[in-house]
Amino acid sequence: MPRETEYYRDNLSRIMEAFPEKEVLTLTDISKWWGVSSATVTRSLGIHKGDYISKATLARKMAVLHNVSQQPLNRRKY
Repeated sequence: MPRETEYYRDNLSRIMEAFPEKEVLTLTDISKWWGVSSATVTRSLGIHKGDYISKATLARKMAVLHNVSQQPLNRRKY
């Protein structure tokens, strides 16, 4: 069974704090929270307008993004 990354729980708690009343989030929710365009969220997470993403899945994808951003550019695997 895969182990959680070290950032998963931190990300999940931040998401729960930002969206206590929601179980799933939209592209608009995330782009407003991150302060970026919806196109940036689509490129980063692969979700599109009209899609929903659970808090747990968002936390997992954010953890992966963090790990990728820590690697040198020539070693990144997307």
